[in-house]
Amino acid sequence: MAAVSETVGYQLSHPDGGRLAPKTARGTRARPPERRVDEEEFRALVEHGTAEDMADVLGMLDATGRKALGALVRDAVASNARGEAVLLVAGAGCLTGADKVVSWLRSRRFQHVPSEATLEAVIRALRAPGRPRITTVAGGLARRLGVRSSWQGEWAVTEALLRTAGVPPPATDAVARRWIRANDALGDHLSERLASDPWLDRLLPRVFFPPAGVTPGAHWAPALAELATSGRLDRASLQRLALRRMGEPTRAGSLRTVVALHGLLGLPPDAIAKHRAGYLRLLVGPHAPVAAAAQQALLTLEEAGRADLSTVVSAGRAVFRRPDKKLARAQLGWISRELRQRPEGTRPLLETVATALSNPSETIAGWALEFLSDHPGGLELVREAAPGLPEAVQERGGELFGLPPATEPAAEPPTEPTVPTTEPAAVTPSQQSPSAGRARPPQTSATGLAKAPAPAPAPAPAPAPAPARVFPAAPAPRPAASMPPPIASVTELAAEMAARRADPWDPIGVERLLAGLATFARTGLDAVATALTPLLDDSPTPFDVLIRALAVGREDVIPGSDVVPESARYRAAWETNTIHQPAGAAAPQAMLLARIHELAAQLTAAATAIGKSRATGPPLLLATPATVDGHVSPSRVLFRLLEAERDGWQPGPIDLTQALLRLPRHVDPSVTKAAARLTSPAGRRYAAWLRAGGLPEPATTVTTRPGDSGVGSLATPGASGGPGTLGDPGRRTVVFARLETPAADGHGRVAEVLASLLTSPTPPPGAGEHAARGVTSELPGPPEMRCWPLVLPSHREIIATHCLPYLWPATGQDAAADVAGAARGEPAGHAAGGSRGVLAELARMAGPFGPAMAIALARGLVAPLGRDEAVDAVLHLCGNGGLDAALLGRELRLLVVPGGATPGDVADALSRLGRNGAWHLVWAIAYALLPPLLRTDSAPSGLAGLLEVAAEAARATGTRAELPS
Repeated sequence: MAAVSETVGYQLSHPDGGRLAPKTARGTRARPPERRVDEEEFRALVEHGTAEDMADVLGMLDATGRKALGALVRDAVASNARGEAVLLVAGAGCLTGADKVVSWLRSRRFQHVPSEATLEAVIRALRAPGRPRITTVAGGLARRLGVRSSWQGEWAVTEALLRTAGVPPPATDAVARRWIRANDALGDHLSERLASDPWLDRLLPRVFFPPAGVTPGAHWAPALAELATSGRLDRASLQRLALRRMGEPTRAGSLRTVVALHGLLGLPPDAIAKHRAGYLRLLVGPHAPVAAAAQQALLTLEEAGRADLSTVVSAGRAVFRRPDKKLARAQLGWISRELRQRPEGTRPLLETVATALSNPSETIAGWALEFLSDHPGGLELVREAAPGLPEAVQERGGELFGLPPATEPAAEPPTEPTVPTTEPAAVTPSQQSPSAGRARPPQTSATGLAKAPAPAPAPAPAPAPAPARVFPAAPAPRPAASMPPPIASVTELAAEMAARRADPWDPIGVERLLAGLATFARTGLDAVATALTPLLDDSPTPFDVLIRALAVGREDVIPGSDVVPESARYRAAWETNTIHQPAGAAAPQAMLLARIHELAAQLTAAATAIGKSRATGPPLLLATPATVDGHVSPSRVLFRLLEAERDGWQPGPIDLTQALLRLPRHVDPSVTKAAARLTSPAGRRYAAWLRAGGLPEPATTVTTRPGDSGVGSLATPGASGGPGTLGDPGRRTVVFARLETPAADGHGRVAEVLASLLTSPTPPPGAGEHAARGVTSELPGPPEMRCWPLVLPSHREIIATHCLPYLWPATGQDAAADVAGAARGEPAGHAAGGSRGVLAELARMAGPFGPAMAIALARGLVAPLGRDEAVDAVLHLCGNGGLDAALLGRELRLLVVPGGATPGDVADALSRLGRNGAWHLVWAIAYALLPPLLRTDSAPSGLAGLLEVAAEAARATGTRAELPS
């Protein structure tokens, strides 16, 4: 081993182990070290020393000595695990600047997982005077964690520094991935580790909503159930998280674990009854284990006598639509018990069983038939449902109820028997009718009985009339589903904020987040700030302004890093800037961002008031929807305004404006009458809005958009017509005159946002250029529009008009650009327009179906990447009585005849609609499309396929039409 200068005052570890103390003469004081390590000594440390030796050496060096040693550290190479540990500590103690230390601790030169002793040595080195703060280094490491580790010990170093710094980790995908996998390795000892883990409360929601590619192991469910039993975790919080996770079955991982956990929680009937509606919603989900867990929970209510008739009926209707035999058998048993206990509910219960007659499983339908055959009144229900039942079910019904098969003609009534006559009538030839179709009078026989009349010849069959075009009546609109339960704890609030960092514009998630933040900031602003401020270390999102508002005046916020973060999933800066909104911002997006900014200002005021006066937090929100389509409850808004007048606070002006825009079209007169007694400015504005009946209907006009090609331009080279003609159908858009509001708009930002929303949109400069440039454009993609329908849920045409400038193209070139963008991992429609879910939200809105919605759906139906979403939206409108088929057919015709879409695109969309049972709609659209296409000089490509779909629709609906030859 190479010698080290005696002036340093220490000796290295011997090869056989052990470390000598500094050499000092007895009774004399040790000389202070010269605090220098030359290259030879450093190599000796790397080759023969340990991580603890390097920490000892660094502790005796001053800043100049450590800096000089840093040049040697960067060029050193270790040949074994012990040498790597020495270098790891040396870099942590010598390199200058937090970013350089972070990069060193993430370096791929290291291959072996560090031991506990090595991690302690790293922490000792970073605690030396003049070193970067451990908090800063730990935050930088956590921020730069990727999907794959840079080396095997990266998470071990990061975790050790975070725990030493005493700060909670950011709840990012990368941290959650490492934390879950590290705990997975503990097996049966998982519950012991979690019980003492200070990060459990913060990262627990990520077990239910793990990152992509991560599935918690089988030990998590019993471990969490054990912690709930011991009181370490709140059982109600686990139940809420499980219900929310099972309600989102499309997300990756953890579903099996969550279902198992739910079964192990041993929930009492009171806890289940509190979430009765949530369990009923789970029964219609796609996964049988989730539905089975929900049914078992509801059966627990039955055992406790807490299941009312509506619960049984709702559960039965949901279960009997599923092909799951186990669930159906359990539900039949439940209904059988209810029939014995609730004779007054016999009719609704039997009607519920009758819904199973149309189940796709013939076995379940057969069980329902047998069940109904055992109960009075079952025959009537079977007769009512018989015409629409499958043939096999009808045959089984005939066996059980003695009914003739539906396919056999009804039997003719028997001929009346002959009767004896005492005086036979004389019949002369002149009395006989010459008509061959008239029956002869009865004649007598020798026995005195009248002979049976000869059967009359069958009349010649009349020509069959042409089948009438009878379309089904429009169904009654179905009420929208209620919003999910509000956020119930600060832990759940942090989880929702973390989820919104990955997907900022999920409509329901945004509303739950804003409402939860306002609620918990009133009761525990400090706890909310502590839970959310570490998220600032993740990639920036539009909600960071809310977290920064909470962090005003706080000293425990992890400082940011100079490292450039990964880009988030939201789009252009003009879409996400929450402070300064340029004139080109889309109006619905500006409304949402104005709400975020208003709440941030209220949080800032509350945070700065702590310690100076009694801080009450921000006002409660009025605009939180009651249903998933965005409508607020008028009575709830009334009660909030009464509470505000009682307690002396006023809602934010933007929040109040959004609540007014979300009122349903029909408000109970009693609410309007009660609102007239409000005295506050906000209350008077609410009352005036109700008295006027809300916003008027816009008078829309279809026009063409001048200027650039616009997103969704369907013009093709050589198309007839110039700008503003049908030769450029992709520029078709809708305009309307500015609407006058029934109450004062307010002033400042309120009036500005409301005026832009109620006026025809003007897209920001360059918003449409990226469609023409395709994938080579550096302009931002179209904005995220999923939240827009919730801004004005009762006026579909207004929001659809705002969306039109950003919707799909239909040309093959633009579709190819979208496909290329999808291959690069961009969302559908990023390069050349798209909707990313807005059509589904538009379909759920209230209000008349107008030209803007027709144009939007037509573009979606002919766009390759938007067809599935458009088909789902059309089917939803068909099922709720909100579709104008003629208007949609006209817009499709304009896209196909002079535009760039092909009949094959339309044929594919129509065939999908038909396969889902909407053949009447398919025929109506085809009838509007085919005549102009058949009159063209040359048949366009794909016309034969469209004709086939139209013929199939005609057969399915029994309709006929004369088409051009």
